[in-house]
Amino acid sequence: MKNRAWIVTLVIAVLAALSPAPRADAEPLTIMAIVGVAGSVHPIAASLAEVAVTLASGVVALLLLLPNRNGLIARSRSMLLLPLYACFVWATLHS
Repeated sequence: MKNRAWIVTLVIAVLAALSPAPRADAEPLTIMAIVGVAGSVHPIAASLAEVAVTLASGVVALLLLLPNRNGLIARSRSMLLLPLYACFVWATLHS
């Protein structure tokens, strides 16, 4: 198990050294790759309550971030994101 972790770490280091500088829009792919590799090294445990809170908050945030017909996000909707984040943090800490 330890050897596999070292091999995965070495492969990630080599790929990071050989890859060009990441683009700003490539961050979600990088995060998914890191979580995938970490999950293959050691299983990730998450309770159903935490997953439900995260998914619900993500869907609400996504709906709030949809632009209107002019291609803009209304200020009133953007002001709802801060309380949404506060509720997400509170629910995550209390689940």
